[in-house]
Amino acid sequence: MSAAIEEIKKQITANDTKIKSGGTSSASCISPDVLDASNVPNTPGGHLVKMAEIEPKDVSWLWFPYIPLGKTTLMRGDPGQGKTSISLTLSSIVSNGWSFPNSKDLISSGPGNVLYITAEDGLADTIVPRLIKAKANMDRIFSYQEGTDIQLTFTSSIFEQLIKDSKAKLVIVDPIQAYLGSNVDGHRANEIRPVMRHIGALAEKYNCSIILIELVHPLMHRAKTQVLRVYIVVWAVLIQRQLPGQFC
Repeated sequence: MSAAIEEIKKQITANDTKIKSGGTSSASCISPDVLDASNVPNTPGGHLVKMAEIEPKDVSWLWFPYIPLGKTTLMRGDPGQGKTSISLTLSSIVSNGWSFPNSKDLISSGPGNVLYITAEDGLADTIVPRLIKAKANMDRIFSYQEGTDIQLTFTSSIFEQLIKDSKAKLVIVDPIQAYLGSNVDGHRANEIRPVMRHIGALAEKYNCSIILIELVHPLMHRAKTQVLRVYIVVWAVLIQRQLPGQFC
């Protein structure tokens, strides 16, 4: 092993010497087969890309630096830590076009629509009263009342259609576990990854922020959720201080 490492070091030194002397470039020291991405066959559903061909772009934000546009945000914590309160207050802010806590400017494009999907609380007796308390613009907030025949899941065509029809700038799903689908185990990375990739693609396609609320069992991951509790409390304080009397 040591002999192989020494040989690599010698090759690197020799290449550096050639580059400094003007005899060659760093690119010519690499095999042409490595440089030519076209030599690598495309795989089903994807293809090899060269980083030099990717055009850099800035991240757009709904609320800097917490909630990006065109991407997925995960809000995670134990029951009773204020996840729903925060998500409803965010809905109120977006629907009215108000400025976010610690932000001087209003949302650049004005008030936006919100799609709020929940399997945890009733709309009439819980969600709507709390939105009213938060002074939300109710005409800009939409939800989905599920029927008995078809189950709403992230990968169903219904989910994308809801985002499209509502023209939502902010999508909130509470909780994520309820909409994975009966054939997806949320504890298995190979099953959850395609779902998350699909959600991310929808966020990018419709240029909206998708917040997924994850309910953590109080007896699981207790050490990890202590920090998350602090984050949620800080968010709550920031919102409540900037929007007194509007925190639901």
